[in-house]
Amino acid sequence: MSDTENCDRDAPGAVGLAPRRLHPASPFIGLIFQARQYAIPLVATFFLGRDSEIQSLIFLGLPVVIALLQYLGWRRFEYRIEGGALIVDKGVLNRHHREIPIDRVHHIEEIAKLQHRVFGVVNLKIDSGGGESGAEIDLDALSKSEAARLRAFLEGRPDAPGPIIRAAPDAERPVLSIGPLQLVVAGLTNVPFAATIALLASVLQLADEVSEDFIVAVVERVPLTVAGLAGSLLTVALVYVAFAGGASVLSNYGFVLQRDGNEVRVQKGLLDRRRSVVDLRKLTVIRIDETIMRRALRLCSFRLQTISGGGGPFGVSTLSVPILGDSEVDRVVAELMPVAAPLPTLEVHPPAARRRIYVRRLFIGLVLAVPIGWFWRPAGVLVAVLLLVLAACRAEVAYRALGHGTRDSVLISREGGLRRTTALTTWPRAESTRLRSSPLQRWAGLATLYVDVPQGRSVAVVDADPAELRELRKLAITR
Repeated sequence: MSDTENCDRDAPGAVGLAPRRLHPASPFIGLIFQARQYAIPLVATFFLGRDSEIQSLIFLGLPVVIALLQYLGWRRFEYRIEGGALIVDKGVLNRHHREIPIDRVHHIEEIAKLQHRVFGVVNLKIDSGGGESGAEIDLDALSKSEAARLRAFLEGRPDAPGPIIRAAPDAERPVLSIGPLQLVVAGLTNVPFAATIALLASVLQLADEVSEDFIVAVVERVPLTVAGLAGSLLTVALVYVAFAGGASVLSNYGFVLQRDGNEVRVQKGLLDRRRSVVDLRKLTVIRIDETIMRRALRLCSFRLQTISGGGGPFGVSTLSVPILGDSEVDRVVAELMPVAAPLPTLEVHPPAARRRIYVRRLFIGLVLAVPIGWFWRPAGVLVAVLLLVLAACRAEVAYRALGHGTRDSVLISREGGLRRTTALTTWPRAESTRLRSSPLQRWAGLATLYVDVPQGRSVAVVDADPAELRELRKLAITR
């Protein structure tokens, strides 16, 4: 069914869209995806079994079968808007019929990967919080004009189709715009502590397996002088910048965040361009992440947790801000969750929380340090002492990260260590609360409060006074 036929079937003033198919490029895009999965097995079948007629038939016939199924899938796929709902019918052998009320749609993502850009189309993913692992409706190939038209209906403005990111003067100044240099910094400062330790362990293991001849050859090429060591460190630094900073730029190039009424619009990506629309009325939690490197530079990143079915393991949309200065936090929070700005002052947790963290961290440190110090004396003793000192430092950092506060209808909680996370939510979003205490927590006079929000990770107030947490639970009921 052509776009012209679709337009003819939409009567002037009709509320809805007549049934229509995806762009004719859809089967070819599907073939590209299938080719990635079957290319290696098919080539191996051809070269390893070229004397077998059956294997030759598989090599020649399987691509034909896959192409036929892609074509039939495209022919049997239709979508329309009727009676205030987006309706999709699809399936070759098993037919599927799905309806999503338009007023339930709150997360729309437009993706243009390389294969889409070759054909001049986009992939439109639509969610309403149905709880599936992927997008509830995935339209893998729409022309840009058709995608804009469908989005206009879903956003409640059928007479004003337009791009997700609106250029001036149609839109106000973006809430946030991030340049390439900032994205490089975001990549360089987002290395988790655990990943760093794992990398160092891999390097040490590799060093044990390297032959002496190889080491001699490296030493001859890179002499053990100040200039040689400086050159080696510079090479490692350049490789690190290329990988960490380059990956961040590829993922988030051209990052723009706009606010349009109750909607947040985001654009990012260099090779795979992504544009998203999120309904702020479905926003449940804002999480502010700070690695130890970012804290030193007074930087952080944002993750928005919304009621959505297709964004991640917890069923939430994956909308994030890769890097932000501390001075900009209150301004951005005011745009996304106005009632939470400025952030309330956090209360310090009781001294018993510090003792509990020290006991846990030092116990883990002892488990590692005692065998090392005993079996690798005398050098192992020094390593064991350093491990215990490191455990004590991490315990102090973890305690200082603890904090929580509330103001009006807002709850803010912070926890972590070398990577610290601050969670913001509102009491009206709380679906339930749970007050839990382990035997060691009860012995220390502490407890943890979990505030459960729709379809996502709970907000936790860890190791606080139980009496104070019981007062916080009342706010979830009264607000």
